[in-house]
Amino acid sequence: SWGLLTTESLSMGIPCLVSYHSDIFDYDEDLFSLLVVKDYDNNLAIKDRIKEVLNTDGLADKCRNYLNKLNEISKESLNAFLND
Repeated sequence: SWGLLTTESLSMGIPCLVSYHSDIFDYDEDLFSLLVVKDYDNNLAIKDRIKEVLNTDGLADKCRNYLNKLNEISKESLNAFLND
């Protein structure tokens, strides 16, 4: 399913790397640039990104806050659908 593993990780404040085909981080430029690995199946790119993530302060809170944002976007989308 779309993003289930990723959103479960975010809910616990755990950053989760995704590949470029995922659009889960499209609503936050900082998280997109940090957690989306554009090189498909490139072990070195993934390793380098993990090192960068491990050296990023305050990321756990940013992950949890982003999940709240995704939930709000989802509610807005559902309301728009139901009210049209």
